[in-house]
Amino acid sequence: MYDRELLIEKLQTLLAALRRIPRRFASITEPSDFYLTEGRG
Repeated sequence: MYDRELLIEKLQTLLAALRRIPRRFASITEPSDFYLTEGRG
């Protein structure tokens, strides 16, 4: 039903994105840090 290679590629992309989340938000330790970085995206 699904193309196995396409599914694997999509899962790898998702995993890579999930691994970036902790690194990207590591410097945010309190709510005020989040608000200061909001406009930098």
